[in-house]
Amino acid sequence: MADIDLERKRNRTWWPWVIALLVAILAVWAVAEVLEDDEVPMASDEIVAPAPLDPQTGPAAEMGPAGEGPAAAVADFRQRCVATTDDQDMSRQHQWTVSCLERMAAAMEATIQADTVGSIVLQERLETLRQRANDVRRSDASATTHAATVSAAFDAGAELVETYQEERGATGAGYAEAVQEAADRLSAEGQLLEQKGAVKAFFDRIGNALQSMSTT
Repeated sequence: MADIDLERKRNRTWWPWVIALLVAILAVWAVAEVLEDDEVPMASDEIVAPAPLDPQTGPAAEMGPAGEGPAAAVADFRQRCVATTDDQDMSRQHQWTVSCLERMAAAMEATIQADTVGSIVLQERLETLRQRANDVRRSDASATTHAATVSAAFDAGAELVETYQEERGATGAGYAEAVQEAADRLSAEGQLLEQKGAVKAFFDRIGNALQSMSTT
């Protein structure tokens, strides 16, 4: 009887070991699964080309059309503003004058940026011209003060050209003097519509000056 009891005790001692082994296997498997899920994928050696830029929003689109620069800005001004205005009524004359003042400022800015000169004084003159052009845009074309507003814008343009000529060292060119003389032809008194010739003459002189400034 004693031998039988001893054999039974030995048989029962295997089950805890089997259970412990199964638990250990399950624990190792669970840890392995967790580590596999958290593993950071290695960087691929494959070289992936960058996606092409959207032609509507990329840097190339922000640069504007081909050929943009001083020569293009000057050509645009001369094409649109160095022309007769005799057949224009008051409303069209006003819009044309405003457009030409703004195009003149754009051409001057492009020319200054492309040149080696560009002092603070030039920038201040350019800003003044833009402000005077904006004053003309907001001015009533039928007001008695409209001619004076345009005259102030012409003077601002003449001062900018003169300052550029002085800083450029082209005092002998004479284009600044021609622009100032044209600006002086416009009287601040009366109606601007009655002074179409003076307006046209000013933009003609500005066109010549811009052409000289962009090529010298």
